[in-house]
Amino acid sequence: MTLNAINNTLFVGNVWYHFDSLHSTNDLALNWLSQKPNKSFDLATPKPSFSLPITEGVVLTTFNQTLGRGQMGNQWLAEPHKNIAFTVILFPTFLEAREQFHLNKSIALAVHDCMSNIFQTYNPALAHGCTVKWANDLYFYDQKLGGILIQNALAGSRLQHTVAGIGLNINQLDFPKDLNVTSLKRELKMDFDLFVLVEQLAKCIELRYLELKKGHFKRLHDEYLSKMYRFEKESLFQYPTGEVFRGTIVGVSEFGRLEILTTEGVKSFDIKEVKFVI
Repeated sequence: MTLNAINNTLFVGNVWYHFDSLHSTNDLALNWLSQKPNKSFDLATPKPSFSLPITEGVVLTTFNQTLGRGQMGNQWLAEPHKNIAFTVILFPTFLEAREQFHLNKSIALAVHDCMSNIFQTYNPALAHGCTVKWANDLYFYDQKLGGILIQNALAGSRLQHTVAGIGLNINQLDFPKDLNVTSLKRELKMDFDLFVLVEQLAKCIELRYLELKKGHFKRLHDEYLSKMYRFEKESLFQYPTGEVFRGTIVGVSEFGRLEILTTEGVKSFDIKEVKFVI
């Protein structure tokens, strides 16, 4: 484990712990938050333990995550030292529990900003291929480029803390054939410095988080829809039963439910209640 600092941000990544290998950056962050401040923290490594003050914006990363998870317990698979597993700890106490999907949108947009900027730099013609797939995946055209797992804790009617985990496919070329995924290297034909990308991602997260903190909910919502995968395009969807239907995404509700216009009118869906047929 090494202690680093990102210097081009106000607070995100000012304290940055990087691990050579780790089961899950999100799990470790949740473990830290479950313990009392200023006590000795077990880093889930043989030794040492040390006093760790938890401040907003602490970042944990590894390029070899062995038990990463996605939404609803799905496993996130990554080849060692080729991709980024990134977690940031936030204290969005300014948000009520009912407003928590605004935080999801801000994090998703930050990840989109980071990846889109890279495409814009190295191949601008491809930048428009980056989209946010509801609820928390980053897509490049019809393939997954990364995923987000946001875990919130409540204190009464407000958010207490948030652990936002992000997994990005960067330099990996080989993936299981049954996975619909891609990477930056696959699309741009070049290697990337993972440490540099961590710094860029931290900066994007901070900018979007500060926008959220200022209460720009509508702006974030409109941008989220404008960058949303298959928004306002007729697509095929599937119920958990296997039944396929045709519909058009027309929005996302205040609570994060996907709104699809079908032949029976507009229906709203939670995670795992519907999926794309790609």
